[in-house]
Amino acid sequence: MIDPRAKFEEALDAFATPGNRWGGTSALTYWGAACGMDAEAVIDAAHGAGVRSRDADIRRGMVTATARVAANAARFTGGGVVRWQNQSRTNPKQKQQTDRMSRVKQLIEDGRDIDTMEALRGLSPVQIPPATDARAYLRQTKSMLVRLFADGDIVNIRTGKADRTPATPRANLRTLADWMRQTGGHGEIVRPNPFTGKQGNTADGKPSFGAKDCIADYRHMVFEFDEMPLTDQCRFWAGFIRRGALPLVTLTYSGGKSIHGVIHVNASDAEKWAKYRTLIIERYAADSDRAYRLDIQALNPLTGCRLAGVRRSDTGKVQELLWACAEWHDKAKFKGLNPLTPPPNPNEQFAAQCDSCTAIATCKRTFGRFWSDKSSSGNGCNHPLHYEGC
Repeated sequence: MIDPRAKFEEALDAFATPGNRWGGTSALTYWGAACGMDAEAVIDAAHGAGVRSRDADIRRGMVTATARVAANAARFTGGGVVRWQNQSRTNPKQKQQTDRMSRVKQLIEDGRDIDTMEALRGLSPVQIPPATDARAYLRQTKSMLVRLFADGDIVNIRTGKADRTPATPRANLRTLADWMRQTGGHGEIVRPNPFTGKQGNTADGKPSFGAKDCIADYRHMVFEFDEMPLTDQCRFWAGFIRRGALPLVTLTYSGGKSIHGVIHVNASDAEKWAKYRTLIIERYAADSDRAYRLDIQALNPLTGCRLAGVRRSDTGKVQELLWACAEWHDKAKFKGLNPLTPPPNPNEQFAAQCDSCTAIATCKRTFGRFWSDKSSSGNGCNHPLHYEGC
């Protein structure tokens, strides 16, 4: 008997491989239908694997795939479809592949030449202002904040990791516009998901303005590898950028032993956010060496991220911005109003054919050996340096 779940996992891996996103759609939709998945479930799985540009193809493919599966149902275990469940893989062949090199270590290998924070900063699609003085620190702080939030979003910033001050309106819980008017003294840690500003309840029933049910938008996740050597963290993030694994918003050096990445997941609600979390754990927290596993404790919608441009009190080091996506979160305001990012919007900058593009050298440096896939073999870009939702 054929196991549709294992086949779907194989098809998903193939679909997520650069260069196979067109030809892999048929197998992906066929085995998705064989698992009893609908189009949206297959799209969610594709997003979790890092492919966010084939939604329409998947929806079209599911129409014919459903009919094909009905005709072939007797080939599957039990003579019918096997309902898809989001769980760890059971295919022995794929387990051997995972044991041989996890996704994390593969990305480290893909970014092998980028082993310093300075080199990583060179991959940013926008210029990062060097943190040389108080004014430059403030520019980094605001450059990070405008990529996470829109003016009206209510943002919680804490003074430090040990700060247990409750989220309080008009104090540490304020609109982005209010925080942006501040000329210094921002706290060390920002929660990258905005709040409603309304009181809710914690898990134990206590009133709070900073509880999970106070989250206004399940927009971001924080990626962190606390035990991985910093050189390998640089390599991992370089590989992550080059492979376009997921929509990256910012990278910030913590001022300690890690680089904090903020990923745009844009989940519609807590349930969808939790579903994405499960997929992330399967892909980035599966290595046999714990140092190369994503910190799953950080995969919480309330988790804070180190805020760029702020000096960390316990180490005395500045939390430096290393990478920033091309646009502010508030795209309407971004147009023509972005003094923090001198280069133009990459949607316009990279619109030309490769042979006439002024940024081809930057593009090749950023994507390394994956440039050919990103540029349609040199015939024009597939939105390089721009990630959906950023």
